Amino acid sequence: FCLRHQHAKRKCLEAEANLASGVSGIDMTMINVGFSNEIGFSNDMHAEDTMVFITLSQDVPMIMSEITASFKKAQLTIIRAQIEPLAGDGAKHTYFLRSIKTGKKLCDKEIDKIRDDLEALVKRHEDVSNPAPPHTSNVVTKAVGNGAENEMQLDRLAALEARLAAMETDPASPKDPRVAPKAPTPWQQSSRKFCCYWIP
Repeated sequence: FCLRHQHAKRKCLEAEANLASGVSGIDMTMINVGFSNEIGFSNDMHAEDTMVFITLSQDVPMIMSEITASFKKAQLTIIRAQIEPLAGDGAKHTYFLRSIKTGKKLCDKEIDKIRDDLEALVKRHEDVSNPAPPHTSNVVTKAVGNGAENEMQLDRLAALEARLAAMETDPASPKDPRVAPKAPTPWQQSSRKFCCYWIP
């Protein structure tokens, strides 16, 4: 059964157990099942092949060619492939695979390697479809401590950013004396004069 039907069946069994609640039935349209990107493997569902299930919450154009390239790189042959559309823009890919080396189901080592490759592929497409917001210097993304500490840290950060912005925009502005280089001592000046001639 699909997730909706499993959920509905569970709710019906719960309703039968709780007759006092008076629930007459379950509306299938009220069940909201969300999809995420998932990768699964099974050596038990088919007698001769390993089954690979890839569920994508957002189907990506040309991803099948990248998936098959990963299989080819791992020396696996595709016996059968199915793609089913899911609610929204998602898709469920099912592949029946065999190892080219043995002509049989995949071993655990092969499954682990292709799982890593597929996870990296799906992650790469997730990052492309959901880009991270650009980093800006005046946005604090993580606050640590209690509220008073956070406000104090934010005030310090804002003051520091204002000083840096003023220093960048006005080259004639006075430099912070704590950051400005100190004048060399007389010994440093004399050793600088004779650094090439001085032998310890």
